[in-house]
Amino acid sequence: MGISTVDLEEHRTTLMGRARTLKYLWGWPPEVEVEDVVSDTLIRAIQRIDSYHGNSRGELASWLLAVLNSEIIDTLRRVGADKRGGGRVRAFEDFISESQSRFEKFFAADISTVSSPLQRQELIQAAYSAIELLPSRQRTVLLARFIGEWSISDIAADLNRLSPNEEPTTEKAVTSLLERALKKLRDLLQHLR
Repeated sequence: MGISTVDLEEHRTTLMGRARTLKYLWGWPPEVEVEDVVSDTLIRAIQRIDSYHGNSRGELASWLLAVLNSEIIDTLRRVGADKRGGGRVRAFEDFISESQSRFEKFFAADISTVSSPLQRQELIQAAYSAIELLPSRQRTVLLARFIGEWSISDIAADLNRLSPNEEPTTEKAVTSLLERALKKLRDLLQHLR
């Protein structure tokens, strides 16, 4: 399968969703931007395209997600995120695997309806894309609640901390945002599958 830069670019939304999920859950240093990490991932993929031996769009996305994981780890090392005893990046490597498990747990009902591992992986990739397409506050609430396993009150407090000059976000508002995010996510997944 000949891969072009256009083929790689088609996966940008999936990569953005995965990177944003990891950044949100792990708390990367503020100078590490999701967009930069994804762009660097695509550059790295172009440089290493000879090491890709898949035959499908799903296999390409899986390979790109692995390249993304490596890019994130290298970026965190570069910015010195592991200065506190050298363990933070190593812990992040373990966290990548754990976050994938949480993500799969969140989509367990959807995943159980597909039969092959490749179809499961394609559903997960579509979910990362769908999360990236959610409005910002809905995405934040969804990730915090279902992937980060935060309480509704903790999410409201975090939103209020992030936007101190805006009207305070109540727990009821968080619940409403969450309901809208779930509905939109399910609708997006139906279109992306």
